[in-house]
Amino acid sequence: MKKLVISPFASLVLSIAPAAMADEGSPVTVTNGHWDIAAHYDVTTLETELAQHPEPGGGEEITAPLNGSTVRYNFGTNAPVNITVGSNNLGFLWATPEDETVAELAGFPLLGFSAEELSTNSFSGSVIFTMTDFSYTGSGNGNFYLFKDDTIYMNSTLGTNNYGSISVQVNQHEDGQFGFSQFGSYGVTFVASATLTSGSTISSDPQTLTYNVIPEPSTYALVGLGAGMLALLGWRRRSGQS
Repeated sequence: MKKLVISPFASLVLSIAPAAMADEGSPVTVTNGHWDIAAHYDVTTLETELAQHPEPGGGEEITAPLNGSTVRYNFGTNAPVNITVGSNNLGFLWATPEDETVAELAGFPLLGFSAEELSTNSFSGSVIFTMTDFSYTGSGNGNFYLFKDDTIYMNSTLGTNNYGSISVQVNQHEDGQFGFSQFGSYGVTFVASATLTSGSTISSDPQTLTYNVIPEPSTYALVGLGAGMLALLGWRRRSGQS
């Protein structure tokens, strides 16, 4: 009797399960929902964290450190798109949706920047989120961009000390689009700085968030393809026995 052998790919399909979210205060892997790189003030210290964006009537929110946390973008079989921001052509990129509804329908996490936790009683003006370091692990040259409308806020091709920043008014929130030139793993380090009402400026320690940009088909496509492969294997098995 012939032995039925399930291919490694089919085994992968059968083992797919949603990733569990870590406990609050621990690093997380974000695959959907609306999250922010948020500035938080703890008595005398300005900190950055990864936080669920507050939704009306929402449940308990999750916050996590940037260091060790990952945002996972699954672009599947989508082709990159030629992106022009203002008069600047960034080339072909995989870009995230800016609109929360579009992101939700596409199965993408939406990531923004938030100064909503800071009080205007303690802070004035804007919080500046500055990109201070960058790394890429993957094939080819991986470039990272943050842009919105006609403005490029962050650009990994500009080099150390010149990557760029985004300004967010105290008690406000700002979204943007992230663009990636290659599949792979991007480490982006952020520092937040803000001005106290006393006039002095404080800054957070550098914190690194990882963006994993992957080319896997969607879960539903994988399950459908895996089922087809299993059916084919069964047909081959029955044919071999006849």
